[in-house]
Amino acid sequence: MKSIVSYLIVIALSLVAGWFLFGKKTFQEESTITNDAAITKIQAIGKLELVQLNIKDVLEYKIKRDYLPDSRMLIMVNGEMAGCVDLQKISDSDISETKDTLTLLLPAPEVCYTKINHNKSKVYNASTFSWLDNETEMVESLYKKADAYFASDSIKSIIVAETKKNAPTILVPLLENISNKKVVLHYK
Repeated sequence: MKSIVSYLIVIALSLVAGWFLFGKKTFQEESTITNDAAITKIQAIGKLELVQLNIKDVLEYKIKRDYLPDSRMLIMVNGEMAGCVDLQKISDSDISETKDTLTLLLPAPEVCYTKINHNKSKVYNASTFSWLDNETEMVESLYKKADAYFASDSIKSIIVAETKKNAPTILVPLLENISNKKVVLHYK
């Protein structure tokens, strides 16, 4: 009788341990991804990209626990941003000309795009517990935090300033060569 009870206890403990280890995970045997894309709109864009920034952002995710060891994940996110000037916003009244000078009033520089380069981003240190932590959710939340940082006003102000600084370097020689006049740039 004692041996049957001990076997039942071992089986019950095995089932409980199995539930903790594998119970919350689902096993999927086959995944299928289909893609049906359609072009819905084609639009002319007159934005002149004048500067591109490559940014590396190091983020850390920590989970503090009272009785179990803490979890920690360190990730380096690599991203790109571009600054541009929208040439479609220039009207005839923004261009003035004298005998030897061409003055052009440019629209305010803006951010063309921001994107995270997932191929160059990397998880450097992950000390997590697979049965307590969802590493996928941790990585996704770090990427969302990086997206928010790339969209922040402090980064936007840097790219706008760099675009303003770089515009004369690119546009003045081009316009002076075309017009055979001295070119002066201002911003709205």
